[in-house]
Amino acid sequence: ASFQCEVSKFPTSAERATGGLVGNIPLICGGYSGGFQKSCYSLKEDGDWKDEANLNTARMSASTGTVIINNKLVIAGGYNGGNGNLDTIEVVAPNTKSATLPIKLPVAMHAPCIVAWDTDTFMVISGHDGRQRKQTLFIHTANNSYTEGPKLQTARHWAGCNTINVNGEDYIIVAGG
Repeated sequence: ASFQCEVSKFPTSAERATGGLVGNIPLICGGYSGGFQKSCYSLKEDGDWKDEANLNTARMSASTGTVIINNKLVIAGGYNGGNGNLDTIEVVAPNTKSATLPIKLPVAMHAPCIVAWDTDTFMVISGHDGRQRKQTLFIHTANNSYTEGPKLQTARHWAGCNTINVNGEDYIIVAGG
């Protein structure tokens, strides 16, 4: 009952930004605010937002879902106006320079959902490459490769995805979009 949390107003409108928890630090990157954004803002313990990292490629509508690999937030795909849909994958953390991974998505897209598979692999689920997608991909960061996964029953983008454990069995769920 005595807990209080005061957070400063976010510094930009950051429409269609992406983010997640890196360690215990909320990190929000990209988006659109009168132009495509590169900035990544972290939330400090005092409730203020700090611009402390930049993406290599300005983008909005990048992946939903949160994947952390080697203590870095994974950001896949997105949209960049004149460059259209993006096929790049970046990793970023507070107070570090963003890195673009050598592996690219096989199709440039925006609004896929991503979910961790293991310590070096994540899934890219659905997305929009000019049309909604049923495809899923396993991105293997250890050897910079990908393999195709099972197709969804319904094509979608802007979906939510996460892991769930039912009776000791792990599943990945995809909803909405």
